[in-house]
Amino acid sequence: KDYTWLTPDRIAAVCKLHELGIAHSVEVWQDEKLVGGEFGVAFGSYVHIESMFARVDNASKFADIALILRLGELNCSLIDGGIWPTEHQKSLGAVIIQRAEFLEILAQSLQEPDIVIQWGNLFENWDLMLAVKNHLAGEQPSPG
Repeated sequence: KDYTWLTPDRIAAVCKLHELGIAHSVEVWQDEKLVGGEFGVAFGSYVHIESMFARVDNASKFADIALILRLGELNCSLIDGGIWPTEHQKSLGAVIIQRAEFLEILAQSLQEPDIVIQWGNLFENWDLMLAVKNHLAGEQPSPG
């Protein structure tokens, strides 16, 4: 794309938030090349997905699936994917909620302890295929 909202100032801000342990990324690698992912911020049990990208078709969706399913297992109370959920996000359970409800859930989420302490280990010893199978079967995620 010729245009990006990720200006140098915004990139610097996200990098600073990452250094502070607030901004995080989920990456998809293929043959040692970064092909997709997403990044966002996390506070308490609230996670906001700021942006996604893909250099290979659907790579960002794989990152999204993994993050949403894993955070569900950790009892994340609010995953904010933006104002209007995409069909992909809806297929994973995204819904539109009224602003008042959002603010109520957000306030509660911010009071809870961080759901992820070591983001670098978020997917360690975790089976994506099993999580997808359980999701498709309608099983509730188990904390872990």
